[in-house]
Amino acid sequence: MEITGFTKEALRYYEKLAILGPIARNQANYRQYNTANLQRLQMVKVFQYLGWICRC
Repeated sequence: MEITGFTKEALRYYEKLAILGPIARNQANYRQYNTANLQRLQMVKVFQYLGWICRC
């Protein structure tokens, strides 16, 4: 949550919906977000601010 501002549950949810695109994993199986992933998360924050609700 420190970098993205999202909870890990939210990140998993957006990953499941394929909003973030492919997420790389390191050897310890931790997710490694790239610049494109972080930009998409910023877009999600903007949509939330504007009142958009994902009913997926």
